[in-house]
Amino acid sequence: MQCVVSANKLEDGVVVYLTADDEWSPEIHLARVTNSEDEAVVALGIGENAENSGIVIGACLVDVEISSSGIRPKIMKELIRAGGGPTCSPKGL
Repeated sequence: MQCVVSANKLEDGVVVYLTADDEWSPEIHLARVTNSEDEAVVALGIGENAENSGIVIGACLVDVEISSSGIRPKIMKELIRAGGGPTCSPKGL
């Protein structure tokens, strides 16, 4: 079970990932990758503590695969988020 913890920074909504040193980075290649259910539970707990401290919101586990090109989310929604999200703006803005 390879996962990373993803969330959004509370101050600006930017997608961030929990790193190995328990910090938050917008770069998925810096994310802490868990390799067991126990590691995933611990990492998610750190994310939930950051939510309770008002640092991030929506901390969740994201299934990933590791390849020679790096860390890649398995689900399309998370793949889009990892790439910076869609670049569209509402009409009239």
